[in-house]
Amino acid sequence: MSGTALNHRLVRDYLRELDAALRGLPAGQARELKEQITAHLQDALGPGASDQEVAATLSGLGSAADLAAEAGAARGSSGPRSARRGPLTRWRLAAVIAVPAVIAVGLGAVQISSDAALYAASGRDQHLAQTNAAVITLTQDLEDERDLSAGYAARGQAGPVPVTLADAHAATDAAASIVQTDAAGISAGYPPAVVQALHTLLAGLSSLRDIRAATSLPALQVTDAYTSRVIAPADTVSAAMAGGTSDARLQNTLTTLAALLGAENEMSVQRAVLFAALSSPAKIFAPGELTTLVQAARSQDADLSGLNATATKPSRNTSAARSAAPR
Repeated sequence: MSGTALNHRLVRDYLRELDAALRGLPAGQARELKEQITAHLQDALGPGASDQEVAATLSGLGSAADLAAEAGAARGSSGPRSARRGPLTRWRLAAVIAVPAVIAVGLGAVQISSDAALYAASGRDQHLAQTNAAVITLTQDLEDERDLSAGYAARGQAGPVPVTLADAHAATDAAASIVQTDAAGISAGYPPAVVQALHTLLAGLSSLRDIRAATSLPALQVTDAYTSRVIAPADTVSAAMAGGTSDARLQNTLTTLAALLGAENEMSVQRAVLFAALSSPAKIFAPGELTTLVQAARSQDADLSGLNATATKPSRNTSAARSAAPR
C-alpha cells in the first residue's frame, strides 16, 4: 500500500472502522465489500490527495457502520422492500461508489483552477454532480414506492394506505425536496438540455399526488404512471447531465452511471410486475403484465450490452464492476 491513498491517515482510520463494522457479516461478503471500497478509494484518490479531498470522498461513501448495516439488511430484512434488495442491492452501492467519485472530480477541478472562467465551469460541474446524486436517490425511492403502490393496487382493497407505503411516500417527498432545492440553482448558463430535463422532472413531481391517488386503477397502470411521469424523466436528467459537463472524466462517469440507471429501472419494472402478481388475490399476472415483464427483461439486457460495448474500462471499473457488491 506504500505510496497510495490507502496510506492516508483518514483512509486508514475509515478502513479500520469498516473492518470492525463488518464483523457481523459472513467472511466472504465482508471481504468482498472491503475489497471494493478499497479499490474505489484507490481509484478516486491520488497518492497526494489532500485532507479535504479524502474527507469529501469518505463522506460521500457514508459511515462504515451504515455501509455494513446496508449489507446486513440486504441479507436479513423481510417484506416487500427486501424483495427488491436481493439482486438489486448491488445497484445502489454502485451509485454510492460512482457518485462520490464524480463529486470528487468536481471538487478537485475547483481547487486546482487558477482561471476565473475555468473556475466557474468547474463549479457548474460540481453542482451538476451534486444534483445528479440527489436525482439518483430520488429515482430509487420512487422505484421503492412504485413497487409498493403496484402491490397495493393489485390487492384491490380499499382502506388506509399501509404503513410501508406511507413510509415510502415520506422518503420520496424528502428526496424530491432536495432535488427541487438543487435544481433551483440550475438555469441560465447551464446546458439547455439539462435545464429542460429538470423542468420535465419537476413537472412530473408535481403530479405525484394524482399518481398516488390512482391506486384504484389496475396495478399495471399504476406502474406505468410512475414510470412515464416521474422515473423516466429522472433517468433523462441523469443522461442529460453527462452531456452537460465540461470535464471529460466526469462526463464519462456520468454516461456510464446513466446507463446503469436505465438498466436498474428495467429491473425495477420487473420487480413491480412480479410483486403485483404475487399480491393479487389470484396470484396470477393480470392482462398485459407478462408482456411488460418480458419487454423489461429484454430492455435490461440491451442496456447492459450497450454499456459493456461503449463504456471505457476505467468507467466500468468505477461503476459496473462494483455492482457486484451488496447494498
